[in-house]
Amino acid sequence: MKKWVKMLLIVFVLSVLAVIVVFIPFFLTDDYAIAKRDLQSIADISSGTVEELYDDHGGFLGDGERFIKISFKDESCIKSIKENNDWNAFPLTDDLIKALYGKDYSLGDTEISEGPLIISEKIDIPEIKNGYYYFKDMYEGESLQPEKTAENIFNGAYSYNIVIVLYDTDNKILYYYRLDT
Repeated sequence: MKKWVKMLLIVFVLSVLAVIVVFIPFFLTDDYAIAKRDLQSIADISSGTVEELYDDHGGFLGDGERFIKISFKDESCIKSIKENNDWNAFPLTDDLIKALYGKDYSLGDTEISEGPLIISEKIDIPEIKNGYYYFKDMYEGESLQPEKTAENIFNGAYSYNIVIVLYDTDNKILYYYRLDT
């Protein structure tokens, strides 16, 4: 075999191996493990049972939605939530209501419909009467668009990389929702 053919073959094999090493973690990623990592700093979910798990982060540059519903039999999760100042007691802000459930209203003669941001029909977050919420803008100042808070999610936004977590105190259920656009 000629020397240049061997070199070409070696370059090809090394290129294939490099692609495998770079991209294989994306295919072996455990969706729950990612959300668990996100949740560990804000709530104790160690005693919870995952009831539902949905992730479609297969879009361009990781765009997609992630949803996890976790139920609890004990008080460990709510105890950790109450000890964390990043959580807020209900009621939800107006923008969180729009983001999760949508909101229709009139402005003069014009009917306006805002939200919801949830895209997939597979994601069902019921309206919760009593509970706590957590909101995080994943951009955190890395963007040219205004930083989002639970009070101004829709202010000048052209994309959303947000996490909304709800804890239903009546049913001991945590709902984790992440949107990356």
